Amino acid sequence: MHGAAVVTKHRFDIWQSDEFTRQLDDWGIEGLVLGGVEIACCVLYAVLGAAERGYDYAVPLDLVSGQDVTEGTDNAAARNLLRHNHADRVVHSSAELLEAWRCRFAPSHEGTARGMTSPPVPQPQPPSPSPSPVDPVPPPTPAPVPQPTPSDPTVPPPTPSPGPV
Repeated sequence: MHGAAVVTKHRFDIWQSDEFTRQLDDWGIEGLVLGGVEIACCVLYAVLGAAERGYDYAVPLDLVSGQDVTEGTDNAAARNLLRHNHADRVVHSSAELLEAWRCRFAPSHEGTARGMTSPPVPQPQPPSPSPSPVDPVPPPTPAPVPQPTPSDPTVPPPTPSPGPV
């Protein structure tokens, strides 16, 4: 395709490719659609790397191989990890994702493929008609405030407390 970049991948983890990350930076890419040949290695590494680096991403399950759902397989474990830990990013089909993009970037919007970042990701449908209740999520605990240490040159040494009277 005219203007496309071809990056050779030498490892399961695409994020180990300086050529790949440089291309994303050069084009100002903020969002990715992740698919691939094997969910238990290449796709999983791509998802974890995108999440770690703060990219928006979606994983349409029809664009992923390794669809062996037999219990005890690496593919089932990787798919379950994605569904549970990245549920807001996994969609059942690429058609869902394309429809979301069509709605967001209707003809009234001007733009190109490079300008289409951060599309809304449709929520996955529950596998059964009666979803199980979800445990409430506790509110986040505030981060501890760092305490100055005596070795910090900007903090005066502590004043000794008076002894017993």
